[in-house]
Parts: sequence; C-alpha cells; structure tokens
Amino acid sequence: MRYSGPVFDNHFHLREDGLFREAARAFKAAGGTALNIVNLPDPSVGLDRYYERVYERTLRIADAIREDVGLQVMVTLGPYPLDLLMFSGAGRDPEMEVMRGAELAIKLYSEGLCSCIGEVGLPHFRVSDEHMDLSWKLLGQILSMAADEGAPVMLHTMDLGADGYRRIEGLTVSAGMDRRRVVKHHALPQDLLLGTEIRISLLATRPNIRHWISVRKPAFLETDYVDDPSKPGKVIPPDSVPKRVRMAEQECEDCEELLHSAFHDLPAEVYSVDFS
Repeated sequence: MRYSGPVFDNHFHLREDGLFREAARAFKAAGGTALNIVNLPDPSVGLDRYYERVYERTLRIADAIREDVGLQVMVTLGPYPLDLLMFSGAGRDPEMEVMRGAELAIKLYSEGLCSCIGEVGLPHFRVSDEHMDLSWKLLGQILSMAADEGAPVMLHTMDLGADGYRRIEGLTVSAGMDRRRVVKHHALPQDLLLGTEIRISLLATRPNIRHWISVRKPAFLETDYVDDPSKPGKVIPPDSVPKRVRMAEQECEDCEELLHSAFHDLPAEVYSVDFS
C-alpha cells in the first residue's frame, strides 16, 4: 500500500527558543503536511495579560510555520489545566484567571484565529481535592462556552478508563456539547475499544500504531512534541507521525482508508478544517 493523502499531527507545540522552524521542517521532510499547533504554558511571560501574551505568541508561531515552512496549520488555544496551580501559587484567583483565558480563547475562535479550544481539562497527576474539584467545575463551564460558540474542545486529562469517559460524556450532555467534537489528547490505545463517542488522539508510537491498525477504529495521531531544548524529542520526535505512515505502508496492505480518516475526515468533522 502507498498512501498519498495529507499527513496531520493533531498535537504539536513549538517554541521560538526551541527548534521552532527546524522541527516543522523535520516533520515536512518526513512527509508531513499539516499541524495542529497548541499553545504552551509559560509563566516566564508574566501573569499580567498572561493569556494575551501566550495566545499572541502561538498565533505568531503558526503564521511563521505557514509562511516559512509551507505547512498547513490550525491552532488550538486555551488555558492549560495546571494553570490553576500557577495562579493559586502566585496568590491570584485561579478560577477567575482561567475563565478569563477560556473567554479569550473563545473570542479568538469566534474571530477565526483558532480552530479548537484546548488543551483544557484536568491535571494528569495527583493534586488536592480542592484543585481537582475546581478543575472539573471549570471543565464543565468551558464545555458549555464552547458549545454555545460551536467550538470543538481538546482535552488534557489523566488516563480516563471507562468511568472517566462516562463522566466526561456526562459533562458534555449537561453543557449541550456534541461529544463527537471533543478530543481526548494523549489517549491510551485501549481507549479505542471503550465505545466512547469522544474522539481519540493517539501518540504515534510504533506499538500504538500497530494496535490502531489491528482494531481499525478512527483516531487522530499526534506527537505532543514540546520543543524543549533541554529535552530533545519529547514527548516523541516531531517527524514521528509521517514516519509511522511509512511504517503502516509496510505493515498493512489496506490501511489507506484508516489513514485518510485520521488526516482528512476527522479534522474536517471535528475542527471544520480541510487538509486536502
């Protein structure tokens, strides 16, 4: 099998002090065509007008990749779940600050400057009950805001399991959110078999791709590349998604439809973007 369609990484971070354009060029050189660039948390910008600064930088990075590298780029903007800890540690009202970040992201979505709200959700490690309860509350509010605007949402959470997905689905119902436009970033491969309508986004590792091919369930692929000079290649290298396409070509005789679903159909259905 030889796949000739778009190749899209669903979760990709870039930093102006990281590899930046070179990371995007590595993705393109391996066969990649489109990126979802997600804002990175960065307390170094200062907490006054924090989200304005972080979002403006992310949009500037996206423009540079479009213009200088020639990739198709969509942008995801939103308050990172651990921002709660950052604001509370600085003596600020974390709920007010995070909701301000969510409101700004929704505004930018309404202006056509981003295509998704995220990564929002829940801490992926143990925090106080107070912080976890507040995280669930804010997630419900953000889902409701996104539903009102017709915006898709990308989730950052701990590993969920069946009960966790059911709880998230309950929030989507209460919010009036179409769960098919909610994406679980960094999902586990076994999540593909849980029967949830929430969209699954898998790290493009070899074991994950082999499992995905074996079960033939729709999913996004991602690297969650963070472009940190002190941690090269974390979470996985920037060229991983197109390299896994080449792997799939070698190991699967009839995976073209599955790949086209990940790189064209799902982005169109969830984000209303066309990566033809």
